[in-house]
Amino acid sequence: MCISLAKILEQREWKFLDHLSGANFMIFLISWYINVSTQQILSHFLTLPWWVHTSLSLICGIYVLWLGYKYLEKHQHSRWCKITSYLLGQSFKKK
Repeated sequence: MCISLAKILEQREWKFLDHLSGANFMIFLISWYINVSTQQILSHFLTLPWWVHTSLSLICGIYVLWLGYKYLEKHQHSRWCKITSYLLGQSFKKK
């Protein structure tokens, strides 16, 4: 399904996901933790409809990590960010 969706996006030249470029491996690698915390753990403490938890899981699973990627990219020369980037398999363009 993901490959078919990617082919459709490419064929129609839709660019609305291009801002996530570069962070895709980090999103793939860590999103499970964000998804579980926003959907399963949060639903234990807050009573909301299932679709609210699922929507939060989807949005936070992408954009919390995208913000983390942007932070690492902005501070890529600090020691902490170099170590974290290495452990996450991220590489940044030289500035």
